[in-house]
Amino acid sequence: MKACLFRPLKTILLALLFLQAQPGLASPVKDLAPGHELRCGMTPGQVDSYRTLLDAGTFVRLDVEQRGSDVQVILKDPSGRTLKTVDISGEVGKERVFWIPETPGHYVLELIAGSRSQGCYTVSLAEPREATESDRLRVAAADLTVTSREKDSIEGLLEALSLWRRLDEPWWEAETLGALSELLAPKEPDRSARLLERYLEISSDPVQRGYARYSLSFYYSDQERWKEALEQLESAQEQWAGMTGAEQWRARTLTQLGLMNEYLGHYGTALDSYSEALGLCGERDFPIIKAAALHNRARIRIFLRQWDDAHRDLEESIALKRAAERPLQRSQVLKSYVDVQRGDHGEAIRLLQEVLDTRLDPVDQASAWIALGHAEVEVGESQSAEKSYQRAYSLYEGSGDGFGVAAVDYRIGRMHLRSGNGKGALTSFEAALRKFRDLGDLNAQAESLLGCAQGLRILHNLEASRSKAEEALGIVEKLRAAPEDIRLRSLFLSSRQHFFDFYIDLLMEMDKENPGAGFDEEALEASERARASSLLETIEQSGANLSDGVEPGLVAQEKQAMEKYLQILQDSFQKPYLKAWQGPLLKVQQDLASIRARIRKRHPVYAALTSIKTVTATEIRERILDQDTALLEIHLGDERSHLWYVTVDEVRAFELPPRVTVEEAARSVHERLPSPYVEKTELELARLSEMILGPASRRISGRLSHAPPGE
Repeated sequence: MKACLFRPLKTILLALLFLQAQPGLASPVKDLAPGHELRCGMTPGQVDSYRTLLDAGTFVRLDVEQRGSDVQVILKDPSGRTLKTVDISGEVGKERVFWIPETPGHYVLELIAGSRSQGCYTVSLAEPREATESDRLRVAAADLTVTSREKDSIEGLLEALSLWRRLDEPWWEAETLGALSELLAPKEPDRSARLLERYLEISSDPVQRGYARYSLSFYYSDQERWKEALEQLESAQEQWAGMTGAEQWRARTLTQLGLMNEYLGHYGTALDSYSEALGLCGERDFPIIKAAALHNRARIRIFLRQWDDAHRDLEESIALKRAAERPLQRSQVLKSYVDVQRGDHGEAIRLLQEVLDTRLDPVDQASAWIALGHAEVEVGESQSAEKSYQRAYSLYEGSGDGFGVAAVDYRIGRMHLRSGNGKGALTSFEAALRKFRDLGDLNAQAESLLGCAQGLRILHNLEASRSKAEEALGIVEKLRAAPEDIRLRSLFLSSRQHFFDFYIDLLMEMDKENPGAGFDEEALEASERARASSLLETIEQSGANLSDGVEPGLVAQEKQAMEKYLQILQDSFQKPYLKAWQGPLLKVQQDLASIRARIRKRHPVYAALTSIKTVTATEIRERILDQDTALLEIHLGDERSHLWYVTVDEVRAFELPPRVTVEEAARSVHERLPSPYVEKTELELARLSEMILGPASRRISGRLSHAPPGE
């Protein structure tokens, strides 16, 4: 009985020992006949073995077409001795082996799947033929290519390239060009790019062409030739589309596409690319690509002030990078900005101190210092913040990073604003503005102009402050049309409401100092402009397809004209004192007006919703109201809110509590409304009514037209 129990136990232990000693679970040896192909699925660590009978002195070509499985090919002779090991392609593409058997017999091919293989492969053996001198040269060139790639030998690859050209083997020539280009890229980028262009000329293989275009996009990106990089990535994506097993390359390319669109200001397309990449990463396990896509998407969400969404993306990105033992400092720095905005200053400072304790390149170190300075300002440690900013400035300046230097000037300006130092703020913001103009960054110019306006307001130079605020708003409203889809336009403008908040509050301050000068009416008109963007956002969030029914050709013409307009506008901001821009700008404005006139004529609803026209105070009084109707319009601001009481005869403005106070009271009432009315609810309703309508209550009688924020 004991012996019977022992035998299966011994068998299990031996089996476990055997499995632990193997690189993967081996399948039975299969026969591979020349002229035939076999297709097989693969899982991580799987080992498939094939046997084929070959004669001595014949030329043999083996192809393993990989689709989602990174396969290593090991060739063994009849005695079991390893002749070749080949692994030159990734999870998509071809492993090609040339050899000439020295002895007849059964040769064995072992195909070993990589640790992340999740696809399949097709293996095929061409009909052997009697080897010629050219065939022997092919074998030598293939061996030289493989060993030179393993050793990163440029000399060896150049020698192999010469052989492939003599032998007229375009697939191998392209593979060798790709390997050479990769090695030359860091020090000789122009030469590397020329090799990739030659690669595209000779290769008809879709996988090779996808690789080449993806690689070429980095060359253009490094030179800040974003549109050319974008074109290469779009072409690469066309190669991957519909290709079995190419999900990882599709996700990788989509992430780069998002980055290029981000650089071009196409934030809607960028967000879509990142989200599509993340969808592919969700279907398959691509943690590194997923971490990059999450990090990049968070950056756009920070720009749009979607702090909670950005925080979730960055937390997941950091977790993925930590699990994969990849550098995570950039995501940590980005997260620190979000932590500050969410009020978690201690976490931001802790995170940045952790980052600064690691080894970083100068630019990443500067990014950490500027982020630390930002967090220190928020907790009132101005002296420490100033030191952090100076460290960042020196590092950016030493690295030749103009944008970084300008960003430090901007952050120092914010620090001075917080302490009430208007002169210091103005000096820093003007320095940042000059640099951002040289760089052509319109968003940063708008923020710097707003900073200048805020500094001038502290110095009580209200007219100059108004001029800067209007210049900033002019850029914001022109940039509103830059995103290629209306969904992002509404998000962009809603994320820039602080420009309107400042401008309206400034005009109301000017009205206090100069009653009757019309500043209260101008503030009302600015409120109308701000509310128009909120209306557009509400429509977009409803999911309505505003371009439904509009000819695609007209929409495309409008987009093309707008892109041209924005490019000229950006150039003019870089060199604002040149009159050379006036002619081209006027011409493209005329073209845009002509296109939009055709759209208005054929599709008035689309035109109305994409080009919202606001009304003036005079138009409200003369066209909207009558003797028995008054308009109450509210604008909520961070420091104070405002109420306008408008009749056919007058516009009167009143100051209300800050946004947070009004929203808190409204939320409290809203939470009680589903329940039966009780005394406390009635009291809170009365309190809210007094808070909002109280200042104008003596004037209110008859019929009211109520215009709350965002409607």
